Amino acid sequence: MPFIVVSPPMHFRLLPFDFLRWTTVCLLGLSSPWLVSASADEPEISFNQDIRSILSENCYFCHGPDENNRQAGLRLDVREEAIDYAAIVPEDVDGSELVARIDHEDPELVMPPPDSHKTLTEKQKQLLKAWIAQGAPYEEHWSFSPIQRPEVPDLTKWDETVESNDVHPVDAFIRARLLAKGHDLSGPARPDRLLRRMHLDLVGLPPTWEETQDFFTRVQETQASADAQSSLIDQQLNELFENPHHGERMAAFWLDLVRFADTVGYHGDQNQHIFPYRDWVIEAFQNNMPFDEFTIKQLAGDLLPNPKTDDLIASGFNRLNMITREGGAQPGEYLSKYATDRVRTVGMAWMGLTTGCAECHDHKFDPFTAKDFYSLGAFFADIEQWGVYSDYGYTPNPDLKGYNNNFPFPPEIEVTSPALLREQTQAKQELIQLARLQLAAMPDDQKAAANDWLANVNGWLEREADGWQSLPMASVPSKDKKVQAWTANDESVSLDSLSPQSIQVNLLTAANQSPQNVEVRFYIEETQPPASKESGSGESKDEKKEEAKPTRTDVSVSFARANRWLPSFSSTVAQQNVASRWSVPATDAAGRAVKQRPHQFMIDQSKHADDPMRAVFELSGPLQLKEGQSLIAEIKGLASDTEVTFEASPLVRLRPFDAAELEAIQICDSISQPNALLSWMMSNPKQAKDAGAIKHWRDRYLACRDGRTWTMVTKATEPMEMRVLPRGNWQDKSGAVVEPATPGFLGSYGIATDKEADNKDANAKRLTRLDLARWIVHRDNPLTARVVANRLWKQFFGVGLTAAVDDLGAQGDPPSHPELLDYLAIELIDSGWDLRHVTRLILTSRTYQQDSRVRPELSEIDPENRLLAYHPPRRLEAEIVRDNALAVSGLLNLEIGGPSVKPYQPDGYYSNLQFPSRSYRSTAGDNQYRRGIYMHWQRTFLHPMLANFDAPSREDCVAIRANANTPQQALTLLNDPTFIEAASELAWNMIEQKESDETRLRTMVRRSLQRDATSEEIERLTVFLNQQRELFLADEALSVQLTSIGQSATRHNASLSPADRAEWAAWTATARIVLNLHETITRY
Repeated sequence: MPFIVVSPPMHFRLLPFDFLRWTTVCLLGLSSPWLVSASADEPEISFNQDIRSILSENCYFCHGPDENNRQAGLRLDVREEAIDYAAIVPEDVDGSELVARIDHEDPELVMPPPDSHKTLTEKQKQLLKAWIAQGAPYEEHWSFSPIQRPEVPDLTKWDETVESNDVHPVDAFIRARLLAKGHDLSGPARPDRLLRRMHLDLVGLPPTWEETQDFFTRVQETQASADAQSSLIDQQLNELFENPHHGERMAAFWLDLVRFADTVGYHGDQNQHIFPYRDWVIEAFQNNMPFDEFTIKQLAGDLLPNPKTDDLIASGFNRLNMITREGGAQPGEYLSKYATDRVRTVGMAWMGLTTGCAECHDHKFDPFTAKDFYSLGAFFADIEQWGVYSDYGYTPNPDLKGYNNNFPFPPEIEVTSPALLREQTQAKQELIQLARLQLAAMPDDQKAAANDWLANVNGWLEREADGWQSLPMASVPSKDKKVQAWTANDESVSLDSLSPQSIQVNLLTAANQSPQNVEVRFYIEETQPPASKESGSGESKDEKKEEAKPTRTDVSVSFARANRWLPSFSSTVAQQNVASRWSVPATDAAGRAVKQRPHQFMIDQSKHADDPMRAVFELSGPLQLKEGQSLIAEIKGLASDTEVTFEASPLVRLRPFDAAELEAIQICDSISQPNALLSWMMSNPKQAKDAGAIKHWRDRYLACRDGRTWTMVTKATEPMEMRVLPRGNWQDKSGAVVEPATPGFLGSYGIATDKEADNKDANAKRLTRLDLARWIVHRDNPLTARVVANRLWKQFFGVGLTAAVDDLGAQGDPPSHPELLDYLAIELIDSGWDLRHVTRLILTSRTYQQDSRVRPELSEIDPENRLLAYHPPRRLEAEIVRDNALAVSGLLNLEIGGPSVKPYQPDGYYSNLQFPSRSYRSTAGDNQYRRGIYMHWQRTFLHPMLANFDAPSREDCVAIRANANTPQQALTLLNDPTFIEAASELAWNMIEQKESDETRLRTMVRRSLQRDATSEEIERLTVFLNQQRELFLADEALSVQLTSIGQSATRHNASLSPADRAEWAAWTATARIVLNLHETITRY
C-alpha cells in the first residue's frame, strides 16, 4: 500500500528518527524474510571488508565522527549509538530504520538523500540487510587495530597435493584466495622478463644484454632443482641490493612523499639549497638504514644527543614545506600554512591518514578531531621559522632577521658533498690534461714569455705570501668625498680586464639594522701614469668597526664607454667566509662591452668587526689599461668610520691549485716553474682566446668549492603558541591553546595522547618531535608498519594490498589480503624495521615471479587483478623512462649525488615564471645525462617531460602517482631533445659495428628490450630503415638537423660525408621508433 503522510513532509536530517521508524514500518504493513535470524548457511559478512566502505561513502558525512556536522543526532560509525537510535536493530532487518530508509521511494525520506548525489546499488542494500540479519557486528577499523601475526594458510584445504611446508608465506596468502575460487597463480615469467623486472624495481635501470644472457643460462642450468633456482634468485637479489644505484631507486618514492624539490613553491618559486637532504635519503636506502632510525633522524635529527652532521642534514625534512618570499605577504597566514602542511605530510607519509581533512573541523569519516590536528602541529611549533622569507635563501646565520626584521633566512649549515669532491677531482684532471695539450703546441717565443711572466710571479709571491699587495691610492675630487683611484704604473698590477663597472651592495648595520646602500663604481678616466703591462685581480676590503652580520646582497653590473653607462644586469648570491667573486665580461681597448650577461658572485660575510667584508673582481678576459688611464672606485653611503682598501694580484683569482700543488705538476719540460701557469694562460691575451675549454673546467672546479655547500636544516627554538583554528582561519584566535599530543583515538605508547595532554602537570616536560618520532615507530603503533609494508607492495606490484596507499582510514579501500598485510607488517617490525628483509620476502615469492600475461578467464570475477593471478605490468615512472633511454643509448652518467641538473627544456617555458624573471640554461657536459632523480624540480613549472609522464610537482605529499596514457607521452619520446639524442647515440653505436643491417637491428632491439627480436619485427624495421635512407639521402639539410641535436652530436659530426650523415640520420629515426615502443617504457 502507498505510504500515508501523517504530517507535512520534512527532510530526514530534521525529522526524529524514532517517529519515522515506527510510522514507516506500521503504515507500510510489510512482511519480510529478514525478520528472523540469518541462516547458518549464509556467508559471513565482514564489517571491515563489506560494510564499512558502504557506510563511510554514503552515510558518515552526515552521521559520522564530525559532531558539528551530524544530522538528526544519529551516529552510524559507533554501534551502540546506532542501536540506541534504532537505526540498526540486530537480527531484525524490518525493524531497522536504516533498511526502511534505503528502500524508501519518497525523495523526502529516502537515504542517501537525492541532494547528496549518492545512490546505493541493489548489491549494497542486500549486503546491509544480510549484515543486520547476522547481528550487525561492528569491527574496529582494520588499520587502527593492533597488528598481530596471522597464521599462514594451510593450502591443503583446497589442494591436497600441496606440501604446506614448502609454500612461500606470501604465496600461501595469495593462493588461498585464488584456490578458493578455483584458480591459481600463473606460471613463471620468462627469465629475460623476470631479470628486467627485478632490475627496474630495485635499481631503476635495465640489465645489459650480456647480463640477460648470463641469467638465462643460469636459469636453464638450475631448472631441475627448486632449491637451486631459489638460490639463484637470492644471489641475483643480493647483487641488486649491493648495486650502488639501488638507493637511488628506493629513494625516488620517498621524495614524492616528503615533497622534495629544488624550489620554494609559492609566488616566485625561487631556488633553495637542499640537495644534501636528497643525497642523505639515497645513502640511507643504499645502506639499508632501519626505518625507525630513518624516521627519527628526519623528524628530530637536531634533537638527538650530540647530533652528527648527517643527523642535521636529515632534519632538513622539516624544511621541505613550501615557503613564500613574496613582499607584502602576511607572516601569520603563512606560518599557519606551514604548520598544516607538516601535519598533512606526516599524517600521510607515516600514518597513511588524510589528516588534512581535520584542519577546519573534525574529520568526517575518521575519528581524528580538529584538536588532534593542531596538537600534532604543536610538535613542530619549536622549529625556527618565519612566515615570510628573504628572496635570498643561502645565509649561514639563522639569527638574522633581514630587512627591517621582516625577511629572515632559514637555518643552514655548510657541509661537504662527496659528489662535489668527485666533480672537483675530475675538473682538476681535465685542467691538467688540457694545459699539457695546449702547452705542448705552444710556440717557443710564447714559452719564453711564460717563463718570464712566471718568474715575475714567483718574485711577487716571495714578497707577498698571500699573493696580494695593497694598491697605491690617488685622491680624486668627488661630491661624495669617498673616492679612491687605482693608477696604472710599473709598481702595481692592474685589475683583470679592468672593465668599467657599477656595483650596488645592500649592507646592514648593527645599530639599527636598516638597509644601507653602497655603490662602488669603476670606470676609466684620463690621467698621466705610465701604462700597465700586466693584468690581474682586485680585492676590496670593507673594514667595519661595528659588529657585522651576514646580509642579503644585490649586485648590478653596468658597463660604460667613457662616462656613458650602458644597461645593467644583476645577479644575487651570498656565502660565508669566502670573498665575493664574480665574473663580468671583458671590454676591448676602446671600452666597448662584450657579451653582456649576468654572472654569479658571492659576498664574504663575517660576524665580527675584525673580519673584513671582501669583494674580489675577476673579469672574463684580460684588458690592459692604456697609458694615461686609471681605475677609480667611488664608494657611497658608507659609515664615517668605514675603512676601504684595495689590493691586487697578478694571478687570476680562485686558481684551482695552490703554489705547492702547481709546483708538483710538471706540465711542460720547457716551462721551468709552473707556478700559476693556468693563471697566466687565462691572463695572457694571446693564450686566453684559445683557453675556452680550460676556462670551462676551471669554472666547474671553482663551483665545487672544495666540496663545500650549504643546506637547510632544522633548529629548535622557543615553541610558538598553537591554537585550534576554527574553520582553519588563521586570524581567528578564539580556539583553545593545545600542547603537543598524539591523536586521542590511538594509544599513547609511552607519550601523552590528546586527552592526556589536557591533564598534564604544568611542570611536566613538553613533548618534542623526538617523542613524536618514537611514537610513530613504536611497535604497538598499528599504522606505521602497515603503511610501509603496503607501500613496498605497491612498489613491486603497482597497487598496494590496500589500493588507497594514501588513506588507510574509513574512505580507503580495505586490503585485498588483510592477513598478508599484517604478516608483512609484523615481519618488518620483528626484523628491526629492515626494509630489505621485507623486500626480499616479497620478491622471492612465486606471486612476484609469475608471468604477466593477462588471464581473460578471470575478467569477470577479478577485473582489476586484485587476486593477483598474474603479475600486473605497468608503465615506468617518469624519471625511469628517461633513465632507461639514456642507459640503452650509452649516454647515462651514473655519478651519485650532487646538485640538481637541468636537462634540455623548451625555449620560453619559463617566460611566465616571475619574481624574478629568469632564463633556463640546460646543464653542460656529461652532467646533462645524470639520472632523473637528480633533475631540477621546479614546483610551479615542473619540467615538461616529468609532467607528461605524471611526476608530481611535489607541492604536496604524494603517495600515488597518476598513471595516464596520453598522446603527449608519445610526442615527448619522439621530440624531446634528450630522447632524440639518446636515439642518435644508439644509432651511432649500431653504425660503428660494421655488421649487416639485420645484425645491427637485432642488437638494437636486444639493448632496448633485453630480448631477441622476432623475424616479423626485423622485417618491418628493415623496411622502415630503407625508407629513411632514401628520405635523408634526398634531403641533406634534414639529416643535418636531426643529427645535430644534443651535446653529444658534436663528438661525431666532424668531417662526415653527406652519405654518412644520411646513414646516421636513418638509423637515428629507426632508434626513435624502438625507444618509443610501448614495451620499451613498460615493466612486465
